[in-house]
Amino acid sequence: MRQETFSVLQALAEKHTGQFLHKNKQVLFAGRLKGLAFRTGHDSIDALARHIGDFRPGANLELEAATALLDRHSRFVSERRELAPLFEQVIAP
Repeated sequence: MRQETFSVLQALAEKHTGQFLHKNKQVLFAGRLKGLAFRTGHDSIDALARHIGDFRPGANLELEAATALLDRHSRFVSERRELAPLFEQVIAP
């Protein structure tokens, strides 16, 4: 993975998930994105990163990539209706 690609992924993760990707975990993050890259017709993580933000019917590639970067113990809330119950339980007791 090129440094430029990793920088794109760092910005993506920070924007959508609030997490900071450490450079020493590049292989881990590449592994998480490999399936998405091939499923969307990209031959590499670098090719996927070049097309981040492109829309496909019914899905936003940027959000899919951000979700793939999360570990399996993290929860990614992408819709307001999912966030409302959490807000009611935590903020407004």
